Amino acid sequence: MKKKSRGTTLVEMLAAMTVIGLLVGVAGIWLKPMEAPLRSSVVLSQAFLRQARVTAMATTSAYRVRGSSERELIAETAASCTATTWTADDRMRLVLPDPVTLSETSWEVCFSARGMSQTSVQFGLSHPDLGEERIEVLRGGTTRVLP
Repeated sequence: MKKKSRGTTLVEMLAAMTVIGLLVGVAGIWLKPMEAPLRSSVVLSQAFLRQARVTAMATTSAYRVRGSSERELIAETAASCTATTWTADDRMRLVLPDPVTLSETSWEVCFSARGMSQTSVQFGLSHPDLGEERIEVLRGGTTRVLP
């Protein structure tokens, strides 16, 4: 007489878990290139600009954000946006993930003590394989990604 099977054995469960683990590991390796460093850089840059704006309002001083090199954003502080002398805020610095770079570094945006930007500014972030995305800081101080 044959016994009826009532379920799976421990060995079968372990074999199935091993196969699933291997598949997840391989899928993780395949999906790693889809990490989207350009999109991450855009989000980080927008957050950095928002942080500078909030810090300007919290400290009641002007904060200027600019590209200091092709891979770095820095924030500087002064009494007002018309000041001629600026002091770097060493706590506020953003280094973009490799290989993303700033398309241009000649821009700057100043947030007043009320968090307002007097001008609208645009700058781009470039990736050698994924192209470019542009960020705009609007006159009121908010940011958006341009289509």
